[in-house]
Amino acid sequence: MHYVDLIVEKHDHICTITFNRPEVLNAFRRHTYHEMLEALADINEDESVHSVLIAANGRGFCTGHDMNEEPQPPELRLSRHAGGRKYSDICEALLQLRQPVVVAINGWCAAGGFGWALCCDILIAAEDAKFYNPQIKLGYPSMPGVGALLNLYTSPAVTKDIILGRRLLNAQEALDLGIVSRVVPNDQLLNEAQSVAAKMAEVPPDIMALQREMMNRIWIGQAGTYTSLITGRDTAIAGHSLPDWEEREANWKSETRDVDIKR
Repeated sequence: MHYVDLIVEKHDHICTITFNRPEVLNAFRRHTYHEMLEALADINEDESVHSVLIAANGRGFCTGHDMNEEPQPPELRLSRHAGGRKYSDICEALLQLRQPVVVAINGWCAAGGFGWALCCDILIAAEDAKFYNPQIKLGYPSMPGVGALLNLYTSPAVTKDIILGRRLLNAQEALDLGIVSRVVPNDQLLNEAQSVAAKMAEVPPDIMALQREMMNRIWIGQAGTYTSLITGRDTAIAGHSLPDWEEREANWKSETRDVDIKR
């Protein structure tokens, strides 16, 4: 597949997926969903890939859905082609990969980008990383990646503060709360993430796949997270289908945000 929004490279048993829309802080559009699903399906079937690294070009990791993309027609918002459904498919694909996934987070990691990061195994943040989840201000629920997974990392109180209170976290706060496992200087982020991915690629892939599946079944499966992903997905899609959703979104865009994600 020819990728536009992503750069996909395989080298030394590591597949690196790089978000490549730096002009919009790597906000994703509906086309990005198709590319991500294609890339993850290919990785899962490729026995030469032993680990995965997700990174981003530019000043930010990912700020969620591109708010400037034209909304889908109403008849598609509850269909299998709905953006929220495709987003959730990517969350599930990340969680179910045979290979472990390292994510290198720089700058803004917000909304759906935050959710995708939480679906990975080892989260490494640069010192300038910022974590934010603003969806509820738009008038619809948080996307399922954040809503379902964040509580596994923190506590109900902190999760509600981030989702309901729209608490902005810096890299050190994310480390203290257990959301990321490492914080490194900005110029060392990619080298650190590559080093971790290389170390995991040394493990026999069948053993790594069994280990990852066991942990996800115990920690995520028993916690009901897969069910939460589906429920959260459908709730978010329903929120997008509200008759006044476009008006709410337009009003939100025109307001001065309490946290300005500058592009």
